[in-house]
Amino acid sequence: NNTSDFSSVIQLAQQADVVIFFGGINQLVEAESRDRNEITLPAIQLTLLQELEKVVRSPIHVVIMSGSGLDLSYIRDSTNFSSLIWMGYAGQAGGLAV
Repeated sequence: NNTSDFSSVIQLAQQADVVIFFGGINQLVEAESRDRNEITLPAIQLTLLQELEKVVRSPIHVVIMSGSGLDLSYIRDSTNFSSLIWMGYAGQAGGLAV
């Protein structure tokens, strides 16, 4: 929940031709023995995406990694995001796939 690095991220994103945001959840949030209480994107990630939306003029592409479903309707419904990829837990070749 630390937003102290947001300003440097936003400054870099403003200078970029393309912004790719990697987000999602991991097995600290959900696992076989750990159920989630909600299906929303972690608040810190949604906050950063909303801040990027305000200042970035280049396309924002979003890649979400999650073992199960997340409510990504905010990203889907915004005109500021050029693409949305949901890739599950990608495994060893996930980076190559992206």
